[in-house]
Amino acid sequence: MEKADGSVHVEINCSQDEEKLFSLLRSVVEKSNCQSVIRVVGGWVRDKILELPSNDIDLTVSNMSSYEFAQIIRIYHPFGQPIRSKEDDEVKTIKTNPELHKHIETVPIELLGFKLELVSLRSSSYTTSEKNIGTPEEDAFGRDFTINSLFYNIMTRKVEDFTKMGLEDLRNKVIRTPIDPQKTLNDDPLRAFRAIRFSIRFHCKMVLELRNAIKSPEVIFHLCNHITKERIYDETEKILSKNPYDSFEELCELGLYKAIFNGEPKVKNFWTDESFSLSRKSFTIYRRLYENDERKTDAKHLIFSAFLLPFAAKDSSGKNYLLPLSRFQMVNYWRWTKQDSNVVYMVVDTAKHLEDLLEEFEKHGNIDRLKSGLLLRDVAELYHHARQIAIVSLMLRFGESSVIEKYERFENRLGEMEQIGEHPIWEMQLHVKGAEITNLFQIKPGPIVGKILEATLEFQIMNPEKSKEECLTFLHSKFGK
Repeated sequence: MEKADGSVHVEINCSQDEEKLFSLLRSVVEKSNCQSVIRVVGGWVRDKILELPSNDIDLTVSNMSSYEFAQIIRIYHPFGQPIRSKEDDEVKTIKTNPELHKHIETVPIELLGFKLELVSLRSSSYTTSEKNIGTPEEDAFGRDFTINSLFYNIMTRKVEDFTKMGLEDLRNKVIRTPIDPQKTLNDDPLRAFRAIRFSIRFHCKMVLELRNAIKSPEVIFHLCNHITKERIYDETEKILSKNPYDSFEELCELGLYKAIFNGEPKVKNFWTDESFSLSRKSFTIYRRLYENDERKTDAKHLIFSAFLLPFAAKDSSGKNYLLPLSRFQMVNYWRWTKQDSNVVYMVVDTAKHLEDLLEEFEKHGNIDRLKSGLLLRDVAELYHHARQIAIVSLMLRFGESSVIEKYERFENRLGEMEQIGEHPIWEMQLHVKGAEITNLFQIKPGPIVGKILEATLEFQIMNPEKSKEECLTFLHSKFGK
């Protein structure tokens, strides 16, 4: 039951440390006589009602700016440690940036071991240059979703639901915006990504009006042109951390793939309805066949490999396959490690080369042992996943019915080379190493050592049954001494 002040009968079980924090804040208000009402808002309230752990405490201040209240904390509670900038002794303020759709000024502080963020109550005009302090009702209706619009008033110790929808939507597992979803998303387009994240995390259903607003050309345009690539991928990472296949399916369904893969000028206009349809088909085939594969590899690597697969094309040298997305974007925009980006490139490149080998096998009935051996050694443990992506690629080209049987015949032959002795080919130890080569051939370290090592590897791939002595005889005959 809801009261006129917005409070509702919901129990919030605070920890002892949280009680100490809230008691301290009440004491600061009382000692300073600032007559502020302090409320916790957003994720902490939502999670407490759901009986989930939460350290994400955002505090709103009713009658002054967050900066002013932080100064009051410093005066009336000297043990408070507002985070300061290196240049001066002032409380650090994270300023607004309307161009990046950051409209709220926040002040981070640390108190009793809690890292908090202080914000003023937003007004109905918070996205404009006019920065008035709002009411709790205005703030609640300016939030992203109703389930995040609930307050915990630490003065009265009561939950407040000023939208009159937050608690009900939380109980019914519904994601909706407090006001028209188009306006909510225009105020901050990243809310489109957060809608997916919350729906996946809390097993909620988005209302149809919100789904349609996310797919609107206006929102997609803002995401592609006005939000930094880093912020978009930060949200994407959070989404893919839970149920990655369902999450990526939603990103595709709602058209947000355009923002994720929209990094460089050369691919700005790459995603047409036709190209997306092909990528979506590739991802769908991969998911149906291999989603439950138990081998431990980050799902995002394989999801992106499958999605980008249809557009892998040979580079100018004709040796390597490139994607319509560079390692530069993966590392600099998505903040992947070089190793992460190399996994996607290695898996797709190997898959396409496996296709090339299969075509040779179909024509000639045999496999180039050296070429396939070097390929398997380079891809190493990722071979299993490259094989999966190769099958998906073949299914895109030839249909699904005949591919598996055709590929199995090819892979049986390839499997004969995968193992050399008791170990996979990528674990095979070379008969000679660099230091030994310089001694045996009486040469100094340099490019020639690399050539001898390369010849050693090729000899062992082509002659797995031959001994070290036979390998050395070959090397001496080829390089002298």
